[in-house]
Amino acid sequence: MKNATVSHLPGKFLSKKDSVPDRIDIDLYADEAPGAENITFPNLPFEYRHPRLSVLLPPSERRTGTMVLIIPGGGYMYCSYEGQEGFGAAKFFTDRGICAAVLQYRRNMFRKPDGSLELIYRENVALADAERAMQLLRARASSCWKIQHDRIGALGFSAGGHIACCMAVHAGEHTENMQLARIPDAARPDFLILAYSLISMAPPWSGEIWRSNLLGKEFSPAAAHYYSCQNYVSAKFPPAFLMVADDDFTVHDMEEFDRALNGKHCAHEFLRLNRGGHGFGLGSVDAAATDGPASWPRHLENFLKKQNLL
Repeated sequence: MKNATVSHLPGKFLSKKDSVPDRIDIDLYADEAPGAENITFPNLPFEYRHPRLSVLLPPSERRTGTMVLIIPGGGYMYCSYEGQEGFGAAKFFTDRGICAAVLQYRRNMFRKPDGSLELIYRENVALADAERAMQLLRARASSCWKIQHDRIGALGFSAGGHIACCMAVHAGEHTENMQLARIPDAARPDFLILAYSLISMAPPWSGEIWRSNLLGKEFSPAAAHYYSCQNYVSAKFPPAFLMVADDDFTVHDMEEFDRALNGKHCAHEFLRLNRGGHGFGLGSVDAAATDGPASWPRHLENFLKKQNLL
């Protein structure tokens, strides 16, 4: 598999439009990410300084014109891009002619080898990276990858789902270069897939651990309200597919968000599995599965067909 690493601006990583590698690794920023120059802690994972977008492309003749930005989970502490919430999920889409882009984003906190926490950034850098990634994809979708710029959605797992959901309700409020794509609402996904996602950051039923990782233990009630996505649903919310297992701790988040979408008459589907827990990702379709983690890819595929994305 070929690789191409670029600096920051779309258009510098392809020498010829008709010569697209299977995978293109793109640094989101020109040099280090904004604020990275102030980091003094050594031996951080690379994405804390150089967040990256990995674009994976099916053969040109099989492309549907659709792309999905995949945002892995990790509780705002890690970024699980190597497994079924990242590159594994990308294969599901590329097998169906959909281009996929896996985001390796920054986080505010870093857990040191001794278990203690180091505050790396104070602002929501994960969301800023996701919005910049979406704008970058739109800017080059048509000319480089045969993608329609209005058919780019986002899939988020767990904390990655919270990031994706924030992109839909707070589009464009956290990106350094808002004109990167020169398209109105360029940071808002055209469709959304939320897999066992965090939704709320406000008590009583939000998770204290990931809220602390994002907002700190002494969080502002106003910030917790702002990052509780159910409070900001509007008629502009994109078509969505929600999935959670009944034995998952995020089931309350997903139920609340389903109610919020129903309240605004937003087009969406809500799939509840009877089992599965948390963190199982997205694998291949199992036509025989009737419930549990092996069944949800089939339901997702049906949703994509109904949205004319396949």
